[in-house]
Amino acid sequence: MPGRYLITGVAGSGKSTLEKLFRQDGYVTIDIDDGFTEWRHAETDEVLPYTPDEEGWHEVAEWVVKTDKLQVFFDEHPTDDVFVFGSFARLTAVVGMFTKIILLEYPSETTVRQRIANRDGGYGKHTHELTRILSYVQPYQDKMKAAGALAIDCTLPIDEVTQWIKRQLCYNTD
Repeated sequence: MPGRYLITGVAGSGKSTLEKLFRQDGYVTIDIDDGFTEWRHAETDEVLPYTPDEEGWHEVAEWVVKTDKLQVFFDEHPTDDVFVFGSFARLTAVVGMFTKIILLEYPSETTVRQRIANRDGGYGKHTHELTRILSYVQPYQDKMKAAGALAIDCTLPIDEVTQWIKRQLCYNTD
């Protein structure tokens, strides 16, 4: 049976960079942000527009996986290992879809701040987004580890992280 692998971590942990590297190496990949997720209201479940400057938006908005669309993608690749790169809310609805989970873990809040500050765009550049990231980085990492994720320090050189992930998933790294 083919593997379904989730490589996750909070903003700035290297998910998009890794997705590009794995895709360039010929793996079937998904960046979860490319049409497989949407903002939803935490209580009503209605789809929300991305309005981070709106008062109270950050308190109710959740980045949610479209599990039906993700399953269709898996079904379209019945014999391929699929690598999904991304992070999201409502973990319990999604983690069971994966054979193995890899967590790109931040060692400290200071590191999160530095990585976000040095990014070119992306989630976390808005003041409210950074505050939100800092509020959930540790709980997210703890939940992923509780779900069985294998963790690696996301501040290691990207080639080391890539090789480590491939070794964890039993791919030849020579």
